[in-house]
Amino acid sequence: NPPLNLNHIFSYLDRIKGRKIIFGPHVTSTPEIFQKYGLLIIGEPEVTIKEVVDRIEKNEELKNVKGLYGNEKRELIRDLDKLPFPNRSLINNKNYYNPLAKRKPYTMLISSRGCPFKCIYCYNEVFGHVWRARSANNVIEEFREIKEKYKIPEVWIRDDLFSMDKERAIKICDGIKDLGISWSCQFRVDTSDRGLLEKMYEAGCHMVSLGIESGSREVLRNLKKGITIEKVKEVVKDCKDIGITTRGYFII
Repeated sequence: NPPLNLNHIFSYLDRIKGRKIIFGPHVTSTPEIFQKYGLLIIGEPEVTIKEVVDRIEKNEELKNVKGLYGNEKRELIRDLDKLPFPNRSLINNKNYYNPLAKRKPYTMLISSRGCPFKCIYCYNEVFGHVWRARSANNVIEEFREIKEKYKIPEVWIRDDLFSMDKERAIKICDGIKDLGISWSCQFRVDTSDRGLLEKMYEAGCHMVSLGIESGSREVLRNLKKGITIEKVKEVVKDCKDIGITTRGYFII
């Protein structure tokens, strides 16, 4: 039986008429409980969904489309700059609310994908274990579009590891600090330092989410997390001193 928190997803899928193309981490991890609802895309969806739609429009077969459930796995997208920015005009952004956002409406942005670390609890088969990043200029342009075209004042960067490449993160901060956008992001404490945090704050970052997981050295070691409690305390203190709110992820 599926987890209870998926029941609302299934109820929506039942109500959607016509052919359905479904993707995301739930589908990638447990495709067998979703397969009766429509076509399933495993892993990154962008290239696969385009090929599927093109073939459906041409009445062509889908049996050899990479990335569809039951077919060969599709390769990861290496050059993320080739992907277009999301068309945010297709939804009413004012309908979306997040209590952690400083201003509203808000939107989400992904500037990098994947994670090279090997924490035993993590599921990362959608974006894989190779960290891939959009260029700083590409990310800055999307921030500018969010502010100037869509008039959205708040962004949540949903990368697992926004600060993996500190030089790139600093370039992004330098490029967006004059836009007046408030934003938040998430990362591992061992990819951060005070200088980067100060740059982020100057550029409008008001909150960071940190994968802390536990206050026990033994638990962190067993999870293969690869961080120290001392580093957690250092980063949290730096954020407090600078003025950035901290939010911790913990495993109970």
